[in-house]
Amino acid sequence: SLCTLDNGPGTFQSCIMPRDCETSDWSLWSPCSKTCRASDMSPGFRVRTRSITQTPIGLGKECTALEEKEACNIIGDLLPNCPRYVWKTTDWGNCQVAPLLSQLDRRLNNVSVLCGGGIQTRQLYCVQVPDNSTPHHRKEVSRPVSGRLCTGDLPSAVQPCSIPCPLLCLLSSWSSWGACLHDNCMETHGRKGYRQRRREVLEEGSGTESCAHLLESMPCEDPVCFLWQVQSEGACVPTEGNCGNGTRTQTVACVNSQGQLVPEELCEDEPPPKEVSCVMACSGDCVLSSWSDWSSCSHSCSSKSSEGRQSRTRTVLGLPGEAKTCPAAAALEEWRTCNDHPCISFYWEASPWGPCIEDSSMNLNGTGYWNGTATCAVGVQIRKVVCMKKGVGPVIPKRCPESSRPDTLQPCLLPCKKDCIVTPFSEWTACPTTCLPVNSSVPSQSRYRIIIQRAANGGQECPDTLYEERECEALLVCPIYRWKTHRWHPCTLVPDSVQQGMTGASESCGKGLEMRGVSCVDEYDEMAAVSECLRWAGPMPSRFRSCWVPCRDDCTFSSWSKFSECSGCGSRRVRKRTLTGRSRKQERCQREDLYPLVESEPCPCEEFVSQPYGNWSSCILLETPGQGSLQGWRGRRQVRDCGHGLRYRAVACLDHDAHLVSPDLCSESGLVEEVCHMPCPLDCKLSEWSAWSACSASCGSGLKVRSKWLREKPFNGGRPCPKLDLKNQVRCAVPIGK
Repeated sequence: SLCTLDNGPGTFQSCIMPRDCETSDWSLWSPCSKTCRASDMSPGFRVRTRSITQTPIGLGKECTALEEKEACNIIGDLLPNCPRYVWKTTDWGNCQVAPLLSQLDRRLNNVSVLCGGGIQTRQLYCVQVPDNSTPHHRKEVSRPVSGRLCTGDLPSAVQPCSIPCPLLCLLSSWSSWGACLHDNCMETHGRKGYRQRRREVLEEGSGTESCAHLLESMPCEDPVCFLWQVQSEGACVPTEGNCGNGTRTQTVACVNSQGQLVPEELCEDEPPPKEVSCVMACSGDCVLSSWSDWSSCSHSCSSKSSEGRQSRTRTVLGLPGEAKTCPAAAALEEWRTCNDHPCISFYWEASPWGPCIEDSSMNLNGTGYWNGTATCAVGVQIRKVVCMKKGVGPVIPKRCPESSRPDTLQPCLLPCKKDCIVTPFSEWTACPTTCLPVNSSVPSQSRYRIIIQRAANGGQECPDTLYEERECEALLVCPIYRWKTHRWHPCTLVPDSVQQGMTGASESCGKGLEMRGVSCVDEYDEMAAVSECLRWAGPMPSRFRSCWVPCRDDCTFSSWSKFSECSGCGSRRVRKRTLTGRSRKQERCQREDLYPLVESEPCPCEEFVSQPYGNWSSCILLETPGQGSLQGWRGRRQVRDCGHGLRYRAVACLDHDAHLVSPDLCSESGLVEEVCHMPCPLDCKLSEWSAWSACSASCGSGLKVRSKWLREKPFNGGRPCPKLDLKNQVRCAVPIGK
């Protein structure tokens, strides 16, 4: 009795009559997903589906599963074997050094001259293994398939390699000039002959053509064909007693220009003596070493202003006893003139061998091997040989000895031609199995083939087309269905009959439900099944919503007015509403904390400010088009490591309240850029060699030196100065008495 019925909670409300979900019958089972016998013995699956014919309403039962799945072909003994797939590889590409270099290490010079450690790459592709039951009479190249079909481990696609660096040819010093010999002792030509000197290759360079000439000749008179040569020397035998003056025997023989023994009668000059004088030291004598070898000649030839000289020395090994002395210092050194011939010499200069040209007159029976490389034909190489006068240039051939003329023609073996091998085209990629949405672009399908072996040695070149693309044909356009909504019906309240059965007064107001019709139509606005819209148009829009019918004592308001005009960034705009009807006189409705009549909001502001954010980036150098190629047909661009470039800095975009907003409101990229410059590396620079200094000794043997000095230090990673003594020194001699 203490509770009033007017303020009590509601005991009735509007509701939606429930209706359960309704579906179509199940479709037929789909084909089994397992169509072949695999090693994992996993089963296949098949599915069936059904569609919704009536969506649930209110508290009606929800739709149960629209798809069922069950196992099939569990054992699979009667199924054929599944195809097997394996990884295949192409040939390794050329060894490349450039990919391993950082931007700083790359230079502007041609990357094709780089050598040392590098990498090789190759392409991997998946193929189907032919069925053993299918006869195949020749080895065929399989077409590539999707890599998802191969399950084994991937072969390596990269391996280390090395490009040999070019080696300079290292030569010995020139030998002494030999005797005056006929060029051809079988055909002598009067009194004209040649003296020759030689040098040897101590270390081969990157090919014999990289070495300079090894033989020089100079004309001479009164040549011979045979010479006397000392073959061996015996021990010193004293003439009296066990020491003192004595003789030593030496064996001499007559040899030809190649050092081979010939009969003695062929040598026209007098032979050297078979005995020569010698001295064997007595006890108490000054003990001297043997004479050293003659030093190198100070000049390679003689002229009016210069004369070649060389020396030899011996040293005191033991001091003499009493009353005996050692020779004076001058007697421990001997000098003689050398290379007293004119400064005129000639040599044959040969150009590098040309390419190997096939010679049809010479053929190999089958395939041979040369230096580990298969060869299929014999060819010839040609080079140019010219007689050169040292320090002058080409001269007529007869100035050089014909016997030492290098060959101008040599046989060579041609490697076998390698034709390009490509796989067949892969299957066309699948076109979409579903329909195309309206106004969408037409999809395409593609296929490709892979180069397994590139052409070499004049073989057939690879085809230009490795990738093909075409539009998919005969694709259906997706049907157009849409949900069509109708007007909302008036708000449905609890019927009066229900309300009148309640104690107390009642009125038709309060919370209710309103309903609208929703139908499925096609593109021509014709009625269609609900299942079509559920498939093509998405979920059904709501058909019910809550509504409210104001009661007599409820506060009623007018609609909100439009927002007021803004006075600028940072200001606010307002909108208003008013009480209507009897609400204007009710004290409860006039409480603005419960029923506000004015609302405000910040004005939208279109003023934004850019503000630098963070540090500048590193200087990024601009790329320039390069002529080299990184991987054969794949183009590349040379990368510079110095010069002009650009650096960037992020820009924060802020609104009037200093809040971060999208950079698009301030600039297009959100970055500012400026030109920068990265200094280029400078190598160490040394001066040219200075002139030789005067000899350090006023007479006899001494040294003379020359030097370099530092002109410019290395900078910014340039080549450092060599860690070597920058001085050169050679022995010199000033004749005694000058």
